[in-house]
Amino acid sequence: MIMVIAVPLLSLESSYSADPAAFINSGTAAVIGMASGAMIIAITRSVSAEWSVRRLLRHAWSELEAAARGRGKQDRAVFAGRMLDRLSLLIPPAGYRRSR
Repeated sequence: MIMVIAVPLLSLESSYSADPAAFINSGTAAVIGMASGAMIIAITRSVSAEWSVRRLLRHAWSELEAAARGRGKQDRAVFAGRMLDRLSLLIPPAGYRRSR
């Protein structure tokens, strides 16, 4: 976090202006902006990963059922695309290792 704030505060420019008020203002704004962003994400993210997985699986199974009963849309490419999209959302990234 320090690097994210320190690099813009260096503000490398062609001319030098010793303005401590602007430096303090920029640093304070960067810290407050990052903290408020983290708080907003924590407040608005109301669902867990498990809930998202259950929702994806529920929709996939209901669409599979509709396709098996012949009530689904008859476009196989759209169906295959949706299923592949859901599968890609459920499979963890390649570098992911689950801790036990």
